[in-house]
Amino acid sequence: MSNRVYINSLRKLYHEGNLVPFIGAGLSVAFRVPDWGCLIRDMAIAMDINSKEELPLNTLLEFHLNKYEYWEAVDIFKKYLGRSEQDIQEYIVDKVNKSINLSIANAEHNYADLGNMNFTNYITTNYDHILNNFIKSNLIPVNLTDIK
Repeated sequence: MSNRVYINSLRKLYHEGNLVPFIGAGLSVAFRVPDWGCLIRDMAIAMDINSKEELPLNTLLEFHLNKYEYWEAVDIFKKYLGRSEQDIQEYIVDKVNKSINLSIANAEHNYADLGNMNFTNYITTNYDHILNNFIKSNLIPVNLTDIK
């Protein structure tokens, strides 16, 4: 199937109001939000991963990060450093929020385009909520884990 067919299908779905954009972490990179590998490496320093000298945790962490196994890398903090899911989430949210640079020109990112398209729903895995600066809505983001 050619790209033109896919584009026409997407265009039709958009005009019918049946298209929901899925926004992942890559879209926030333009705003200087660190990628997962950088976040986890920084967290290792902040949470003093070297305090457990009997275990080569840095080596294990790098092993998983080099294979893009982010969940396994994060599990090291829980299993060997006694950090909770909440500790990890709080660190990541704080680090992401401190990193965001919203003064990026619209030509350098896709959020303005998404905002101008007036979708009724968005799905995102991002902690940063940058999208909220560009959509014309009073909607409040919903965490899917809060939905029963």
